[in-house]
Amino acid sequence: MLSLCHSVTPTGSKWLIEDVVVDESARGKGIGRRLISEAIDCIKANGGGQIELTSRPARIAANKLYQSIGFEKKETNVYVMKI
Repeated sequence: MLSLCHSVTPTGSKWLIEDVVVDESARGKGIGRRLISEAIDCIKANGGGQIELTSRPARIAANKLYQSIGFEKKETNVYVMKI
């Protein structure tokens, strides 16, 4: 599963892919790649825009997958506040 969020800002249409989850027993079978591909197809069908996702550095396989699909590592500071 994954969550796909959309927002329109003054700088354009932005899409966020969150919570990409593949059951441990099903990993390595291309399911994550298919999920991302379907999300990209949905984004294209809805006008496109910038797609962002995050992944912890420890998730080596996931990071390799995202890079192999064409995502580029973004140099940024990420800030979080829980209220």
